[in-house]
Amino acid sequence: MPDSDKEKLTIEFLSNGKDFFSWNKGKNIPNILLQLSNTLSELEKTIKKSSESSEKLTRSLARLTLAYVILTGLIVIISSVQLYFAFKK
Repeated sequence: MPDSDKEKLTIEFLSNGKDFFSWNKGKNIPNILLQLSNTLSELEKTIKKSSESSEKLTRSLARLTLAYVILTGLIVIISSVQLYFAFKK
Protein backbone atom coordinates (compact mmCIF):
# COMPACT_ATOMS: atom_id res chain seq x y z
CA MET A 1 0.00 0.00 0.00
CA PRO A 2 1.48 3.37 -0.98
CA ASP A 3 2.42 5.76 1.81
CA SER A 4 -0.10 8.35 0.60
CA ASP A 5 -2.94 5.83 1.04
CA LYS A 6 -1.70 4.96 4.53
CA GLU A 7 -1.57 8.65 5.43
CA LYS A 8 -5.11 9.22 4.12
CA LEU A 9 -6.39 6.21 6.10
CA THR A 10 -4.62 7.40 9.26
CA ILE A 11 -6.07 10.90 8.92
CA GLU A 12 -9.54 9.46 8.29
CA PHE A 13 -9.23 7.13 11.29
CA LEU A 14 -8.14 9.96 13.60
CA SER A 15 -10.89 12.22 12.30
CA ASN A 16 -13.51 9.53 12.89
CA GLY A 17 -12.13 8.94 16.40
CA LYS A 18 -12.30 12.67 17.17
CA ASP A 19 -15.89 12.82 15.90
CA PHE A 20 -16.84 9.72 17.88
CA PHE A 21 -15.51 11.01 21.18
CA SER A 22 -16.82 14.55 20.70
CA TRP A 23 -20.26 13.13 19.91
CA ASN A 24 -20.15 10.99 23.06
CA LYS A 25 -18.78 13.76 25.29
CA GLY A 26 -20.42 13.73 28.73
CA LYS A 27 -22.05 10.34 28.17
CA ASN A 28 -21.39 7.07 29.93
CA ILE A 29 -17.74 6.31 29.07
CA PRO A 30 -17.84 2.54 29.86
CA ASN A 31 -20.69 2.10 27.37
CA ILE A 32 -18.80 4.16 24.82
CA LEU A 33 -15.70 2.02 25.28
CA LEU A 34 -17.79 -1.14 25.04
CA GLN A 35 -19.32 0.16 21.80
CA LEU A 36 -15.86 1.03 20.49
CA SER A 37 -14.58 -2.41 21.48
CA ASN A 38 -17.44 -4.09 19.62
CA THR A 39 -16.80 -1.95 16.56
CA LEU A 40 -13.10 -2.81 16.59
CA SER A 41 -13.95 -6.48 17.03
CA GLU A 42 -16.18 -6.35 13.94
CA LEU A 43 -13.44 -4.53 12.05
CA GLU A 44 -10.96 -7.25 13.02
CA LYS A 45 -13.35 -9.94 11.76
CA THR A 46 -13.81 -8.07 8.48
CA ILE A 47 -10.06 -7.72 8.02
CA LYS A 48 -9.57 -11.42 8.74
CA LYS A 49 -12.25 -12.38 6.17
CA SER A 50 -10.65 -10.05 3.65
CA SER A 51 -7.24 -11.60 4.27
CA GLU A 52 -8.64 -15.11 3.85
CA SER A 53 -10.35 -14.11 0.59
CA SER A 54 -7.11 -12.61 -0.65
CA GLU A 55 -5.23 -15.82 0.18
CA LYS A 56 -7.84 -17.91 -1.66
CA LEU A 57 -7.60 -15.64 -4.69
CA THR A 58 -3.81 -15.86 -4.64
CA ARG A 59 -3.93 -19.68 -4.50
CA SER A 60 -6.47 -19.79 -7.34
CA LEU A 61 -4.38 -17.50 -9.52
CA ALA A 62 -1.27 -19.57 -8.80
CA ARG A 63 -3.11 -22.76 -9.85
CA LEU A 64 -4.47 -21.09 -12.96
CA THR A 65 -0.99 -19.86 -13.88
CA LEU A 66 0.47 -23.35 -13.36
CA ALA A 67 -2.24 -24.89 -15.56
CA TYR A 68 -1.51 -22.28 -18.23
CA VAL A 69 2.23 -23.01 -18.12
CA ILE A 70 1.64 -26.78 -18.36
CA LEU A 71 -0.80 -26.34 -21.25
CA THR A 72 1.59 -24.01 -23.07
CA GLY A 73 4.42 -26.51 -22.53
CA LEU A 74 2.32 -29.30 -24.01
CA ILE A 75 1.44 -27.16 -27.02
CA VAL A 76 5.12 -26.38 -27.59
CA ILE A 77 6.04 -30.07 -27.37
CA ILE A 78 3.25 -31.12 -29.76
CA SER A 79 4.16 -28.36 -32.20
CA SER A 80 7.82 -29.36 -32.05
CA VAL A 81 6.97 -33.01 -32.76
CA GLN A 82 4.72 -31.99 -35.68
CA LEU A 83 7.45 -29.75 -37.06
CA TYR A 84 10.02 -32.54 -36.71
CA PHE A 85 7.86 -34.99 -38.65
CA ALA A 86 6.98 -32.35 -41.26
CA PHE A 87 10.68 -31.75 -42.04
CA LYS A 88 11.57 -35.46 -41.80
CA LYS A 89 9.43 -36.32 -44.83
